[in-house]
Amino acid sequence: METYTLIPIHLGRMLLDMGTMTYRLNYGIKQWMPIISWYVRAGGKNVLIDSGISSKEMGYYTETQVEDFIDFDNGLKKVGITPLDVDYVIQTHLHFDHVGNTHRCKNARVVVQKEEMKFALAPHPMQGYLYDPNLFNDVRLEIVDGDTEILPGISVIHLPSHTPGVQAISVNTSKGKAVISGMCCIGDNFNPPQPKRGPQQRFHWKVLPPGNFINLNDAYESTLRLKNIADILIPQHDVSLFDVKQIPA
Repeated sequence: METYTLIPIHLGRMLLDMGTMTYRLNYGIKQWMPIISWYVRAGGKNVLIDSGISSKEMGYYTETQVEDFIDFDNGLKKVGITPLDVDYVIQTHLHFDHVGNTHRCKNARVVVQKEEMKFALAPHPMQGYLYDPNLFNDVRLEIVDGDTEILPGISVIHLPSHTPGVQAISVNTSKGKAVISGMCCIGDNFNPPQPKRGPQQRFHWKVLPPGNFINLNDAYESTLRLKNIADILIPQHDVSLFDVKQIPA
């Protein structure tokens, strides 16, 4: 079985209310959260999982405070490649902060779920501002429908939740399956606090859906499925990732 190492390219950070990640929890608590493009060298191919966005470009879409660590080209240089060397960009979803640099990867095949592309082209008004078709107009799209192996040992898992077409990315490593969540979440989503009241204790949540979701019930089931399939679970925006150099360590 092929095994790989995931290398985070830390592009920047954004200051967010934690409640945007955790349904009904942590509102009012501000936290810096990472913007990461993940790199995997697989079977001679250069693979990115999401491409991130710069603070300047993000400023067009939102007033969220964002700080850059490194620009996209120099971030890729740290793993020994250029944007033109990227063979695949696997998009967890198509929100602007995850797809902002993808158009720079001119030779890449861009893997997107069918439901995500459908929604991105005609989004509901409540999420419309999060999508910009101009960011993926000129890319080589590879549309998949459901759970799919992209390369030996690298698969996408459709987990409708944060968006209709969110896909987690499962990568075989020497220590088991490392799964990038796809949905925007943090560690608290998978370890919710014990409820203090009887009625809530009888229906204790095993996970917390992301704070921004399409359908609450689907989001809960997808979050629970994600928790149960990963040997190494990588919540997309958890602060612990700032200190990670590679997975497995």
